[in-house]
Amino acid sequence: MIVHSDNVSRGILSDYLETRVTPETHNRLAEESMTLIPANYEQGDEYEITPIDYASVFRILYNATYLSEAMSERALALLAESSYDSGIVNGVPEGTVTANKFGIDDTEQAQQRLQLHDCGVVYDEPNPYILCVMTKTADVLAAQVAISSVSQIIYETLHQ
Repeated sequence: MIVHSDNVSRGILSDYLETRVTPETHNRLAEESMTLIPANYEQGDEYEITPIDYASVFRILYNATYLSEAMSERALALLAESSYDSGIVNGVPEGTVTANKFGIDDTEQAQQRLQLHDCGVVYDEPNPYILCVMTKTADVLAAQVAISSVSQIIYETLHQ
């Protein structure tokens, strides 16, 4: 689910949690995850997440402030195996480790406003940073180019 950004796996996990987690636990998880997914979320509902919200997940993982240090490192290691290399990864030098997660909303109702997002930790030692770029466009290739261009500009700016 993480490495390939597989929404089928996400759906299975969501269904599993829906039947196994009490409403109280679901509400606590939603609250503790800084309401990234509203507690009253129903499958199929729309909600918006901002780049700051999305980036905060990576800050929490990087600083190990929610999970233990070992589990945070494990999550970031999985994210570093992401198969998506057309966004942030494409804008940094080859070999730069990036723990990132991309998402694309290309459903039928989203065709006029396709969304492609890429967010993650760029391990640019000695100064790693978090970058989150979200796009809305009708052209997925243009979105990929925009994300990798922003990534390259940020990387080059930090190395001036």
